Amino acid sequence: IEDAIKSAVIKRGGRILGICLGMQLLGSQSTEDGMAQGLGLVPNKVERFNNNTKNPTLKVPHVGFNTVKFSENKGLFSNLPRNSDFYFVHSYRMLSEHVTGLIGECSYIENFLAAFEVSNVMGTQFHPEKSQTNGLQIIKNFLTA
Repeated sequence: IEDAIKSAVIKRGGRILGICLGMQLLGSQSTEDGMAQGLGLVPNKVERFNNNTKNPTLKVPHVGFNTVKFSENKGLFSNLPRNSDFYFVHSYRMLSEHVTGLIGECSYIENFLAAFEVSNVMGTQFHPEKSQTNGLQIIKNFLTA
């Protein structure tokens, strides 16, 4: 399946939207289960949230609504406020280094990459299908672009 996905996205220019774990799989590697290789469609690494020593009320996994701050309101993030709430449930997060293009960042224990659009490769750590109006707008933007 890895070859089929890469062929569809890289060779034929197909668009892909990874949601939650799907976004993490688009990266280069993950520390989950030792060290796992991703698809490498973006060069970012995925790591578990660090232990929270600053605010013990913030637990892992990160579950619930949280604010995502978008770099720009276009593409996947069109017709959304720059600060929009989305629903999360995850213990691992993609590091925000090496990303060019449109991004959305979130803060929970630490800042992390919550969404990105790099050409035809897009990802959301949050669940748009559980994020009410804002999430439906993300899905609409992906399907109509």
